[in-house]
Amino acid sequence: QEKGRADCLCCVAVDDETGLCVKKDGSWTEGERGLQNRVVGTFMPRLVLGTLAGKVVVILISCFFLGVGIYGCTELEMNFNNEWFIPDGHAIEAAMDVRNSYFSGESLPANVYFGAIDYPLEQDTVLKALAILRGNRWVVANSTSSWMEDFQKWVREEHAADWDQGAGRVVPSQFYGHLRVFASTTTGPRSAWQHIDNIRWSSNGSALVATRSGFHIIGAPLSDSEDAVDCMDDLRAALTGPEFPWAYPFIFWESYKIMISEITQNVAVAGSCVFVLVTLMIANIQLGLLVTATIGCVDVCMLGFMPLIGVQLNSVSVICIVLAVGLSVDYSVHIAGAFLHVRCEDGEEHSGRTQRAAFALWKMGPAVVNGGTSTFIAVLPLAFAISYIFTVFFRMFVMIIFFGQWFGVFLLPVVLSFVGPDPYLTAPDLNEKPQQNPLHPDHGNTAVIEKSLPSGEVNSPTEMHETV
Repeated sequence: QEKGRADCLCCVAVDDETGLCVKKDGSWTEGERGLQNRVVGTFMPRLVLGTLAGKVVVILISCFFLGVGIYGCTELEMNFNNEWFIPDGHAIEAAMDVRNSYFSGESLPANVYFGAIDYPLEQDTVLKALAILRGNRWVVANSTSSWMEDFQKWVREEHAADWDQGAGRVVPSQFYGHLRVFASTTTGPRSAWQHIDNIRWSSNGSALVATRSGFHIIGAPLSDSEDAVDCMDDLRAALTGPEFPWAYPFIFWESYKIMISEITQNVAVAGSCVFVLVTLMIANIQLGLLVTATIGCVDVCMLGFMPLIGVQLNSVSVICIVLAVGLSVDYSVHIAGAFLHVRCEDGEEHSGRTQRAAFALWKMGPAVVNGGTSTFIAVLPLAFAISYIFTVFFRMFVMIIFFGQWFGVFLLPVVLSFVGPDPYLTAPDLNEKPQQNPLHPDHGNTAVIEKSLPSGEVNSPTEMHETV
């Protein structure tokens, strides 16, 4: 590293200051730069920043991406289905296909649960909850099934003496005695067998500690996230006593309810951390805001383009949205930092910013593109995965890389050329090093820059004497 060797290619010497290959005789030419360095570091700055038309095209394309992203956010749907985790070709997939083809849209079984209330005295509490469910718009008509109703009916028919006709309930003192007989598989009626699993006794068997009654939810909430949340909230609001409704999909419906607020909160926290750290590291509030803004553009485009690539908003994809804040910062912060490390006394402020933005691309553009390329290669095997999680991660990471590169490598230099901040006070003048300015007329010529090499070795740039 001290002798300027090119990473694992130790036989090749590289000038640390310019990143150009050095010949054995100590000289180099611009044409010997790598293809990627020439494309990203030389051709792209000239194409994007060399003319006003190039800047306008980049801005228009960016506006198009953001427009599609904002519109796509309004079309984004929240959904989660356990069947997505079944790999293609799995044996259970055939059963799921039959169910979805011929039995889709069916109602959803649910229960209303009661805790350790005084059941002999609060028989009406259970019956009132059932009456509320029967009148609820989300509950299938005639779908409620209660052990209390069947138990009271049995007592009226078999033990009329223990039925309080005036109160409309089983005599409290005889409640548990008859319930033990009713809930027994040997002495109870056949109609009670379906309720045996719906009641739970205390450890000594003296009283009930929990019960449940069943009902069915209409099929509409199964496919619409907004209806699912409304259904869950309505049922909870309707049952305000000691009871509470529950169905297995409530786990996922609860995530629908808080998804937007959680995304907003987490992205805002992550973005704030990025802003603070970037501002502290590069010591410039304006660039901290610009870098944070580019990250916001990446997230907006990711959310908006998700419907176009077949990804819905759920607990899997939202992870990538938050990850994008940390991953996409690399694509812009290095360009922003390089912009501050050079000044350009061009006489025109606007032109000077353009020259510095071109230098930032020349200096850090190839490295940033390399970072995106290596990340893409790292996640490329996920493209062949059959697991839902991995396929979603691949699609989301591709968007992170693409939009991160676009807004960081293309749009940010254009923005900096218009509203970029002043350089550091100690930054060198770019006019003194035209070979580092892709927009300079002498950049990329065939003139050979001599390097004096003491003892025939390539030393650090501070020990080199440069002549053009």
